[in-house]
Amino acid sequence: MIDIKYEVKRSARKSICVRILEDNRVIVTCPKRFSDAEIEKFLLSKAKWIERHISANEQKNQFLAAEISYKKILVKGNSVPLIIDENGGNFLSESEVRIKSLKNLKKLYVTKFEQEFKQITENVCSQYQFMYRSISFRDFKSRWGCCNSTGEIKFNWKLLMLSEEFWRYVIVHELCHTVYMDHSAKFYGLLESIMPEYKVIRRNLKEYARLTTLY
Repeated sequence: MIDIKYEVKRSARKSICVRILEDNRVIVTCPKRFSDAEIEKFLLSKAKWIERHISANEQKNQFLAAEISYKKILVKGNSVPLIIDENGGNFLSESEVRIKSLKNLKKLYVTKFEQEFKQITENVCSQYQFMYRSISFRDFKSRWGCCNSTGEIKFNWKLLMLSEEFWRYVIVHELCHTVYMDHSAKFYGLLESIMPEYKVIRRNLKEYARLTTLY
């Protein structure tokens, strides 16, 4: 037997696949007819790949260890103490964050940074002639933002925890989707014309991917 804990999700799909989540949960999705022995055989064939990804995730999680344990939290990219006191109030500054409950974080961050974030968006639109219909903040668990065909842009509120460099990258990325709804060469050409350094920023942003699963 393979020495890896994993979850199995059987469905009507025709093939088997394995995913490694940011918290290192191993998820196997396979057809309903697949036996446990067949799943084990598949995982054994992918063992080295799985181990590499788990190791990479462990390194990333070390980077955000204090945030994952809720001892600290990011404010514009800086790690500051997170104090949870159900008898206290909700307060956010550049030196600490105090909250009654983790449920209060979204409102606290959006209230503090929404106008500043939207102003950056307006500045980009004015400079590059983008148009959008609306902006809102959501609790996404695997992405930083999305844009639909009507120009409604939704950002992950946890993006507000990061530095403005990452704000601007995600803003520009989603605004480019108001022109090209796919990730075609034209889309990336437009993105690069505005942010020539976008690949470096995108790579650095991946280091914070675990944040999307927290809070």
